[in-house]
Amino acid sequence: MKNYNVYWGDFHKHMSDLKNSDKIMESIKYTLDVYPVLCYPFKWFNKNGVETYESTGLLSNSAKYWEKVKQIVKKYHKPGKFITFLGYEWPGNRTRWGDHNVIYFNENNPLDASWELNDLYNNLRSRKAIAIPHHVGYKVGNRGKDWELFDWELSPIAEIYSVHGSSEAVDAPIRLWSNQDMSPITSGGTYVDALNAGCIVGAIGSNDYDGLPGSWNTGLAGILSENLSRESIWKALKERRTYAVTGDKIKLFYSVNGNPMGSVISEKEKLEAKVKIECSQALDRIELIHNGVVAETYCHRGTWERKRQKKGIYKILNEFGWGLSGDYGFKDSEIQWNGRIEVLNGRLLGVEPRFVNIGQWVKLTGKNSCTFKMISNRKTLLRAIQGLILEVEGSETTSFKIDVNSRKIIFALKEIENETKLFHYDNNIAQGFKKYFNVEKSELKNPDTFFHNAEKVKIGQAYPESAYIKEVVFKNLPVNKGRNYYYIRASQIDGQMAWSSPVWMDKK
Repeated sequence: MKNYNVYWGDFHKHMSDLKNSDKIMESIKYTLDVYPVLCYPFKWFNKNGVETYESTGLLSNSAKYWEKVKQIVKKYHKPGKFITFLGYEWPGNRTRWGDHNVIYFNENNPLDASWELNDLYNNLRSRKAIAIPHHVGYKVGNRGKDWELFDWELSPIAEIYSVHGSSEAVDAPIRLWSNQDMSPITSGGTYVDALNAGCIVGAIGSNDYDGLPGSWNTGLAGILSENLSRESIWKALKERRTYAVTGDKIKLFYSVNGNPMGSVISEKEKLEAKVKIECSQALDRIELIHNGVVAETYCHRGTWERKRQKKGIYKILNEFGWGLSGDYGFKDSEIQWNGRIEVLNGRLLGVEPRFVNIGQWVKLTGKNSCTFKMISNRKTLLRAIQGLILEVEGSETTSFKIDVNSRKIIFALKEIENETKLFHYDNNIAQGFKKYFNVEKSELKNPDTFFHNAEKVKIGQAYPESAYIKEVVFKNLPVNKGRNYYYIRASQIDGQMAWSSPVWMDKK
């Protein structure tokens, strides 16, 4: 298999806030390499203040909106640094055929509002375009994907994880759970249903909705590409060299008999699958799924914990957030975290952000430090905590110094080899009770009040390389008559997941 690079994309984030498009696009460079800027030509209508339905077809301002999206695509496309595409969410008969995002290779294309999917497909055949089905696991005929109408050339990949949850299968580890109006997940439209029906379609994750493209924990697409150009990325999409992750940027390389994920291979006597994975936190397990059933499982727990690493490379999650809660009558706090992290007697090799909010950044400032700005918001669980995963080269003498919001945190690497550390600050609480309720701190008798509303910084366990890097070989894969498909599902111990695109083989 070729040595591909992993690039990160979000193929489903609506550019709805055109006034702040520059701020949004500047924030993306810390989370993504590839972003199709999506036009969302829909509007909610209401009667007497009650939302009644979402528009279908194009609105009167759609043409102007489309032109502005085109301008953003052209402005921020920087080959070798950042790749943009032009795209939109199809405003046709989604109820019947399921939702699709149309992505064009270049900007000189129309906003096609064909009502029926077959008409859209026919139009796209004369253009350089793809149509990506998403949240496919809902009920067919009620926004789930009807795989009876499917073109694998025009829809080479499907979005199987997003803010909605996972469309993998009805019995998968993560359900399609967050949208209570459209749920539950139902047999017929899931990703495994498509594969069992013989569809050749790869997998991606992407966010859905608006806000920061590449937001953590609502889906990302891993793309195996030779370089960061439109041509190379497009080739990877068409060849299904893609995979889905929930949020953490798990690096996943998977091949069968030397053929990368997404391949359709000729009949072989023996099949061997190779998996190489680098997680962002400790690896839990790797599963090989054959024709919808777990055929092999490799469990990583218990293989590394008793082997102490005196020096080497570690990954450490630092989380910032919490604060005043509306549950106590406060206005949910929004905290801006401005800070610097310094590694003493060690090296800072890289930082992977867990960002959800717009306007955040992190920058390496030498071999052993970084500076950052993060914004946590207690209003929702996902936005209440922002994180930085440090990749550090260190030893028993390595320590850390965090300066954040006029607070200093100092700890040693050896202190977090087997445990976490938590720092909490309650000076904001006394100020909050005085401001909101004219109550003095001395009048508060329950100590829970202080901890529950405290601003907090959590330092995660330092995981050595042996915890998060692994190569696994599955030999003598099972083969049935007819079409066979094989894909990988990998899990970290914190529940973050990755799904590869399958490899297919037909047996006579």
